[in-house]
Parts: sequence; C-alpha cells; structure tokens
Amino acid sequence: MQPEIRRVVIFESDPRGHAREWLTHILKAAERQGLRNRMVLLVARELADVLPVPLTGGADVVALSEGEQRLCNTGSAFQRGMAKWRVVRRLARRIGVDGAFFLSLDHLLAPLALGCGLGKNTSVTGILFRPTAHYDAFEGGTGGAEAWLKQRIKRDFVVRALRNPALSTLMSLDPYFPDYAQRHLPGGGKVVPIDDPAPTMPALAPEAVETRRPGRTAFLLFGEITERKGALQLLQALHQAPVSLLRQIEVSIAGRIDSGLEERFYRLLRELEWGRPDAMVHVEDRWASDTELADRLTRTDIVLAPYQNFVGSSGVLIRAAQYRKPVICQGFGLLGQLVRDFGLGIATDTSDPSRLAQALEIAAEDRLQGTACAARFQDFLNNREAETFGNRVLEAAFSGNHNTTLRLPSLNADGLVEPEKMVTGVPRLVTRMAGRLVK
Repeated sequence: MQPEIRRVVIFESDPRGHAREWLTHILKAAERQGLRNRMVLLVARELADVLPVPLTGGADVVALSEGEQRLCNTGSAFQRGMAKWRVVRRLARRIGVDGAFFLSLDHLLAPLALGCGLGKNTSVTGILFRPTAHYDAFEGGTGGAEAWLKQRIKRDFVVRALRNPALSTLMSLDPYFPDYAQRHLPGGGKVVPIDDPAPTMPALAPEAVETRRPGRTAFLLFGEITERKGALQLLQALHQAPVSLLRQIEVSIAGRIDSGLEERFYRLLRELEWGRPDAMVHVEDRWASDTELADRLTRTDIVLAPYQNFVGSSGVLIRAAQYRKPVICQGFGLLGQLVRDFGLGIATDTSDPSRLAQALEIAAEDRLQGTACAARFQDFLNNREAETFGNRVLEAAFSGNHNTTLRLPSLNADGLVEPEKMVTGVPRLVTRMAGRLVK
C-alpha cells in the first residue's frame, strides 16, 4: 500500500502565457475537493500577487525571490531545469511535502534523467508540453535534420526520466504521445494524457457567428508576434501573391511585435505597402484584451497560425475552434496532425512563402467551409473544460506513486547527483548538448 500524499507543492516560475489561468483552474478544483489547505503554491511573484487566494479553506502561496526567479527563467534549458529543481527541493526539505507538481515539466527532464530526487518518498508529477519522440509517425515529416536530431536526443532524456522512481506521472498535452510511450518506451505507463483547457474568454454561440460576409475574406494572425509565429513568411507570401488574390483578402496582425523581429517585420511591411498597393494589411502592435480578441475572432473568416516548425500545442487552435473559425497552420508536428485529424483547416509547409500564398488562395475561394465544420470543431474542444483540467491535475498530484523499494542516487546539498553517481549510461555528448536540446 502506497503512503498517502498529504501535502503537495505546485511550482511555476514563468508568469507569462497560460500560468495564471491554469493555476486558477487548479485552485478552484482544490476548493471543490477540500484540498486547498494541503497545497503550497511556489510561483513567480507576478502570479502570487494576482491569484485568487484564498477563496475559502486557505492555501499557502510562496513567491519566488527575484534571484530565484531570474535563475529559473534565464540561461540554457539545462541551467533553468537545474535551478528549478534546486528551488523546489529547498522548499520541500524546509516545509516537508510528499509530492511536487510542475506546471511545465519539459526543463525538468534533465535533472530527472540524471537521477535527481526531491527527498525520500517525495513523488514528482507534471505536464510535458513538447514531447517529440513520436513525430516520425506524423504526416508532416520530421522538420529537417536538426529537428530530427533534437527529437532523438529528447527521446533519450524522456526514457531516462521515466526510469527515475521519483517520477510518478508524466501528463502529456500531446494526445498522441501517451499511446506511443506506452507501446514503445520503457516506463511509458507513467505517461497519461491531459487536454489543454479552452481559455475562459468571451464566447459567442456557434449559431450567432456569421460564417460568410460580403467583401474581402478576412484573415487574422494574433498573439505575441515572435519569430516562430511566421509573420515574416506571411508578409513574404503576400509579396508573392497574385494581384487577383490581394484584391480578395484583408489581413489583420494583432499583437505585440517581438523586439527582435521589429526591424525586419516593418521593413517587409513597408515594401509590401509600396510595391503591392492592392494588399490590405492592418497591424495593431499592442497587447489585446480578451474582449478585443473575442471581437476580432467574431469578425474574421480564417485564423492564421503559420508557425515555423513549432513543437507542442497552441492556444491559437483552441481559440479558433471556439469561434468556429478554420485555420491555416504549419503541417509539421502536433499542430499539423491536429488540423488534419480534426478537419480544422489547411496544414501546409508554412516555412515556404509560396506554399503559404497557395493556402491563402485556396482559403479565399470558399473560406474553407468545405474543409472545416462545426461538428469537427466541437470534437476538438471535447474534454477541454476548466473543471476537467483542474480535477485531472489534482488526481495526478495527490495520487503519486511512492516507490519505497527503489533507491535514488546520493544527492549533494543542492539536491544534485554526484558526478560519479549519475544514472549509468547517460552519454557525455547528450549531457553536453542538454542545454540546447532539452526544450
């Protein structure tokens, strides 16, 4: 009989993106189940300041210090992973917890693969955002030689992490990975699926969304406009598109342009405005509220998600499905497979501006009404309720497998494995490359 998990620390050092919403889902689930007083949230200060604590029943919230937060969020992936491990281990030893749940476990693969533990009988669970070992089986290809190499090395880290008795459950946002892991990876039975929850944002009933409007076909690219979002390739595609297409479409880009992208983005935009006067492109270089985003999604026809060999899941697909909007998306990896399997729109090679221009032309013909339908959108959204997500996290966090028959390697004061006692067989090359490839 496994010992009962009495107290769990939940860790998140990055205040951006999903973190606030996910933690709110977990807190509300803990309140429903009477578990709030058995949880400690170790989080970035920005999160500690805005979380709804307490609702009722109490829950301890510990804000990371400025130094801890900097170490956890900067440096190589390997350095960040080891820093997060040390921070959680110190808290676990100081206050005494039976389990630790990491909202993002990807960077923690390195310490887990090296045999690290948080203490005797302290289980580790968490969510893996970007498993890639199974990408070879997807229709979108491997993404090139470098991507294939990263997939092979990350697979080795996942296998070694699964062998670590401290790891109880690995929850995967990729719905295809658990089956692959259970069939092909030693210890793959620890991998279970969890669906990325649909965002809590203003939603419009499907029947109220006008699916076809007169005039130009409206395309929308939204969110943080970083290199991987494909905004440069989109502008290049518009440069190459025939005039007949440019006269049929309008493109909106809504979101803050990353500072490293600004110069190239605005240079391409100016060249487009000067050289292709028929192109209609609107840019709002700022953060948009949920209400503003809901309004834009309601008024658009097709959502653009031209990611550049992006690994993992994306809230863009979920938001588009909520508003019954088809997408143009990368063909590579999980995103491409989801688009193909659920009929969410077009999956293509978005790294090639000419292929992206062809997809825009196809979409402008019938606005992808023949490709995507309301029933398929709903299939994609099933099981993405906030309550379901919160319940699944708590189920994993509070039912960890305390394996008392296996012994972890000896740890030093920082909770790291002594070099001569590391898990046998970790290739030196893999360890050296961990900083670049465990992503």
